Amino acid sequence: MATSLLFVALIISLVNGQEPTDAPTLEPTKPPTPNFNNLNYDACVIGDNIGGGSMIVSFSRNIEYDIVEITMKGADNRWFGFGFGSSSMQNTYAIISYNSSRTEEWKLALHDEGNQLTESSFVDLEVSESDGIRTVIVKRPYNFGSNYYDFTPFITATETSIDIIAAYGPADEKFPIKHEEKYIDSVMTQCLPIGGSTPSPVTIPAGKPTIGKASVTNYLFGILLGLAIIVFT
Repeated sequence: MATSLLFVALIISLVNGQEPTDAPTLEPTKPPTPNFNNLNYDACVIGDNIGGGSMIVSFSRNIEYDIVEITMKGADNRWFGFGFGSSSMQNTYAIISYNSSRTEEWKLALHDEGNQLTESSFVDLEVSESDGIRTVIVKRPYNFGSNYYDFTPFITATETSIDIIAAYGPADEKFPIKHEEKYIDSVMTQCLPIGGSTPSPVTIPAGKPTIGKASVTNYLFGILLGLAIIVFT
């Protein structure tokens, strides 16, 4: 009997001295940067002629990564540009295409070019020329910062229209002082408002589970209780 009680006491001392392992803390895994050309885009505006002129703009959206795709078309022998969310130049975010190798973002001023935005918001840029037409396709986040137009209300269809200004000028002249033509217009979206999203399922990482404090205590208590029953019966 004394030996059995001594054995039980030894088990109790081991339990009291053992520090159970805490349950693991799962670190969120950042998704890899996608190939933005391989994403699915919903067409919101298809080939709208700004002001009835030769300037054409389209909008599409990817709601998984909050990316807006803007397609702009104009003559390939001159610079052209589009300003978004305004009917005048002052404080308007604009995308200017000079040629097949130069596309820039600007914050325009009243009757002046304003300031070039040196940090590009583009996650992807494609420029092509064919049959006298230059096509510029940019992909960028809905919102990128205070100097950049926030497309969120329009592209999510909480607002159904957006004001746009457009202009073009000779290739050898600096915009916008020497623009040959300018247009003011607004376009309507055919995209529907984005509803609530379904929460993503929680993925349990592979590997051996870690036993928490409560599980260790309950397990060892069961062992001791069984030993006590054996010893004292």
